[in-house]
Amino acid sequence: MKHDMAWPRNVAEIRISELFDAAKTGGPQKVADDDGTFDVTFTPKRKPLSELFSEPGPISDDVDQ
Repeated sequence: MKHDMAWPRNVAEIRISELFDAAKTGGPQKVADDDGTFDVTFTPKRKPLSELFSEPGPISDDVDQ
């Protein structure tokens, strides 16, 4: 879900789960406050190298295009 406009802070506080889901699936979200804005982003967890190298096939970031 892409939220094109900034979430008002009072709405973001009530719908925090939706805000987090939107940041995870739709990209960075903005929350408007009287004094400025908050940027809410999701950063996926990285796999340890041992797990990455134990998987078959090419490494997704290292595939020739």
